[in-house]
Amino acid sequence: VGQAVVPAASFSAASFPASRTTPPALFPLLDADGILKPAILLLVEQAVDAGLAKVVIVVSPEHKGHFEALFRRPPSPREMARLPPRLQRYAEKIREVGAKVELVEQQEQLGLGHAVLCARAALEEEAPTLLLLGDHLYTTAHPEGTSCVRQLLAAYTGTSVMALQRTAEAHVHRYGCATGKWDISGKA
Repeated sequence: VGQAVVPAASFSAASFPASRTTPPALFPLLDADGILKPAILLLVEQAVDAGLAKVVIVVSPEHKGHFEALFRRPPSPREMARLPPRLQRYAEKIREVGAKVELVEQQEQLGLGHAVLCARAALEEEAPTLLLLGDHLYTTAHPEGTSCVRQLLAAYTGTSVMALQRTAEAHVHRYGCATGKWDISGKA
């Protein structure tokens, strides 16, 4: 698996009114390294750190400029001069990560399947692709801190795999659901 798709064009009713002005994928979050980052940057860093060569982010036309500012436009020399050395180095990392990002516009938000279809032309045909949702955070409870992306890639043996979390029945209405006979032996 060498590529990922991140749909990030949706409007979030759950995050209203903040989502009126800022897509949830750009909401700022304090990362474990102490840096305040847009959520999408956390996802892209996980994908790139796991070895993916390309991350296609599906964005709305209205917000494409915000994503371009993050991944394509480095801070101006004046802004860089105001940053402490640690954040100056991090700005360079964002540039490096951004080189692996391709932005694709979804002209009309018609659902998750449509967003993935919009990314199709930017993806290597018939190649395995990781799907990350732009308004979700993927945290890990792995004893060694292995990211969810790395765990999925390690589990991939040529057939589809999914990462799931147990959810209390009272909260199921907030999420997509899966059911079935589970083989957790790793020998599927």
